[in-house]
Amino acid sequence: PLQDILDVMWRHTKVHNEVLYLSTDETDKDVLAPLSAHYQVKLLGDYADKVGLHEIDPNFVGMIEQVVASKARIFIGTWWSTFTAYIMRMRGYRGLNHQSFYYPKPFEKEMQRFQHPEGLGWWREWDPAWYQLDE
Repeated sequence: PLQDILDVMWRHTKVHNEVLYLSTDETDKDVLAPLSAHYQVKLLGDYADKVGLHEIDPNFVGMIEQVVASKARIFIGTWWSTFTAYIMRMRGYRGLNHQSFYYPKPFEKEMQRFQHPEGLGWWREWDPAWYQLDE
């Protein structure tokens, strides 16, 4: 599946050697190695000393990663992830929903079209959460 994720990323970034901030709980760096052929892969741990991560309550780390990811030029997240859903919501508030994509491919462009909530949808965000919010 990593190659499938890489394909989605490459379709939307297309900048060789760009910094790729990866929010993951994967601890085996060998699994992530194929990404390094195309991107400068960075994880939160790469900035641990610089930001004093060791002094922060570990329960806050996920929220910090969500804020960082929400400000990315391009964001690609997992369709059934509530972690991704909150990032998508923050990106929507910032007007970045059209630079936000999902993996796997059948759901890749769900943020590219306006739609009202329908059925169950706890794993994704809906445009009415931010559309014309300030009007």
